[in-house]
This record gives sequence, C-alpha cells and structure tokens, in this order.
Amino acid sequence: METFDFCFETVLDVADKHKKATDDEDGISHLARVTYEAEKAHIKKILKSTKGSKTHAAALLGISRKTLWKKIKTYNIETV
Repeated sequence: METFDFCFETVLDVADKHKKATDDEDGISHLARVTYEAEKAHIKKILKSTKGSKTHAAALLGISRKTLWKKIKTYNIETV
C-alpha cells in the first residue's frame, strides 16, 4: 500500500508538471488549443463550401443551426 501511495503521488506530481509545461500563457492546454483551431477551421471551410448557407452548413456538420450560430460567435467567424 505504501508503494502504491508513493507511485500515485509521483504520477500526480509528473502530471502536474506536464500540465504546467503544456499550458499556453493564457492557461489553455495545447490539446484544447489544437481542438479549438481545428473546429474553427472546419466550420469556416464548410461555410465557404456552402457559400455561407448556415442551414446547409449545419446539416453537413451534423449540428443544429442554433449550435452553428453559437460556434460562429464563439470562434468569431466572419460570415457573408
């Protein structure tokens, strides 16, 4: 049991150091940043392919128009 506690503490310490090392200056983890940028780029690409049709874009993305509008606002995507 003591070995487990020691190992568990070591794992937590390493995880905490890794988290600090991978956070951006604004506190967003690298994975979150990559996910954010990938989703934003994909939405922009779909909107361009649908010539700005949010109804069609939402259908292609498999989300509601309301969700698409929220994502457009969140990602500050300019629409035509």
